[in-house]
Amino acid sequence: MVKSNIDCVYCVIITGPYNDFHDDRYTCTMDHANYLKLKNHIDRYITGFNFYAIPVAYNVTPLQLKKFSNYHDSKAISEVLKWFEFDSLKWWKDEHKDKLDLLLQKVKEHEFRGYAFDQALASFEILARKTLFGIPEYFELVRFKVIDDRRWNAKGELVTESEATVRIVINNEEFMNVEVGNGPVNALDKALRKSLMSFYPSLVDLELTDFKVRILSSEKGTDAIVRVIIETKDKKGAIWTTVGVSTNIIDASYNALRESLIYKLIKSS
Repeated sequence: MVKSNIDCVYCVIITGPYNDFHDDRYTCTMDHANYLKLKNHIDRYITGFNFYAIPVAYNVTPLQLKKFSNYHDSKAISEVLKWFEFDSLKWWKDEHKDKLDLLLQKVKEHEFRGYAFDQALASFEILARKTLFGIPEYFELVRFKVIDDRRWNAKGELVTESEATVRIVINNEEFMNVEVGNGPVNALDKALRKSLMSFYPSLVDLELTDFKVRILSSEKGTDAIVRVIIETKDKKGAIWTTVGVSTNIIDASYNALRESLIYKLIKSS
């Protein structure tokens, strides 16, 4: 009886509680079943560690994937970490070792600057794909401008309107659009997608379902660094989260919004 190919193989990265990539860095590759088993154990029994996973190969034959020994929930943390020393899919790991080391370093640098990939797995996947394999340059931002107008309208009501102007380059052609929205992020989203949708129709059905802001350096007051987490949903019900960090809340929002669109484009391509 011929065994069917394995649908997906993950590269899993685990780091110590302080993101010390030199002392507490463990990587391995595994199939989907082992990935779920390991993640469940870490979620239930191990605290303080950062756990990331990125799909690296599809339709892999069982012969290419070295089988791991049986994994039991009763294992102590020391044995769990030893479990990461197994070298499954060695042919992939050896070929991409330098890129994997670079990815780990980038994760460390981003989290030092305030990124939280455990809350924004889509942003982590974009970073991993960009580092390990590269991703297309779907569009390039030239500049954007956001203006808030707070005024009394003709009915004597106090209203606030946001207007965003976005200039982007797609396929070496520059586009500019201006949109008014219910807040600066909504205006920015509408202006950005208005230019993109004629090239990427899959962006039409997106909906921003959650928007979170956290101050990372409260001692600096209004000059603090902020982290923005955006949750996006498409018409099929898929939900993903992305993150942006900046001293400017609009800039951080744009960074998270941009990655949300890129993630959708990656999944649609």
